[in-house]
Amino acid sequence: MKAPVLSCLTLIALTTACSVSVGDRPTINSVSIALSPDATSSSIGVGYPQAYDLTVRDNNGKLLPDATGVFSISPDGSCRANVCTASNTGVHVVTATSGGLEGVAYVNVTAGGFDHLGILPRFPQISAGSPFILLAVTVNSHSDPLTDVTTEAVFSISNEGSCAANVCTAFVAHGGQVLTVTEGRHTSRIVLQVNAGKMTNISLEPRNATIVARFHETYSATGYDAYKNAVENAYGMTNFAGSDKATFAITPDGSCVHSTCSPSSPGVHTVTITYLGLSATTTLTAV
Repeated sequence: MKAPVLSCLTLIALTTACSVSVGDRPTINSVSIALSPDATSSSIGVGYPQAYDLTVRDNNGKLLPDATGVFSISPDGSCRANVCTASNTGVHVVTATSGGLEGVAYVNVTAGGFDHLGILPRFPQISAGSPFILLAVTVNSHSDPLTDVTTEAVFSISNEGSCAANVCTAFVAHGGQVLTVTEGRHTSRIVLQVNAGKMTNISLEPRNATIVARFHETYSATGYDAYKNAVENAYGMTNFAGSDKATFAITPDGSCVHSTCSPSSPGVHTVTITYLGLSATTTLTAV
């Protein structure tokens, strides 16, 4: 009968288990896992790759340099060779298997360290002329906010806008203004989608048209905010002359059907549109 032989496989130890093998059948094994020597902490950030060392020794404690293993991480994440990455925060288990031997290591996955300067909200809803508040934050590689650095940051807007501290105002709608935030050596930019503000005036087209009496002219109407930005409706259209809330009238004679008006006799006529409490006029000359 052969004497028992102690065989150990080591994945540099955080946990270790051993068993005894008799003859050529191993029944006692030792496996452990450790962070690679260049790791600075037992915690890693979400999405950050962390390498692990695999060390295998025989029953005499001799290093087996050619040993290989398969690594996995749970409850989420993935491993490529001996480099593992977690997808979410929390405690994760890294497992290494080699030749039927298995060892585990526990790693605390945090939100991760600084990757770049971020701006919140990420997609602000902005109306021309209305001030909006922004925050500057440090974020990790997954854009998770880490630290509020708003008070140390400088905010600015291109293309007719201004900022007072972190309160900014844009005046040009649909212009693709760029918001820039700088904190120390770091700079971040986002392109703003600025919508027109509240409608304050209306323009009728055509202006000062001339037609034959009893013929008709069809008008378009565009509303503008206080900064001369055309106001769009829910469908992205700026001509609201056909809206059921718009009414047209012609004086001193004639009639209008929706946005089409017809003078009854020659002479200068006035066409008026009324929409949401606002009105505009233009002249229509009949010959």
